[in-house]
Amino acid sequence: MAVYFREAPKIGTGIYARDLTPDEIKLHETRRAFAVRFVRDASPAYQADILPGDVILRVNGQAAESARWQAALQGPQPMKVELYRNGAMREIELTVSADWKQP
Repeated sequence: MAVYFREAPKIGTGIYARDLTPDEIKLHETRRAFAVRFVRDASPAYQADILPGDVILRVNGQAAESARWQAALQGPQPMKVELYRNGAMREIELTVSADWKQP
């Protein structure tokens, strides 16, 4: 058996997400959010100090639904990301740099 790996393309923010669990939906009172499963090293999300386990609730004041999330990535302007980490809300600025391609 052989296993082959190739480098994942540098696109978007470097966040690999998952859907919220039923308990997370109940806690945040929304399905319109996502949890961070993994953050790629040296990515825009890594530079902004987004961590695995963070729950991203809002992007630029809008619910963090995937369509809105993708639309927010279309420009080089910074995004205001509101997330929940360890029982507290945080606000982080995230910018996709020129060396990272848009999705």
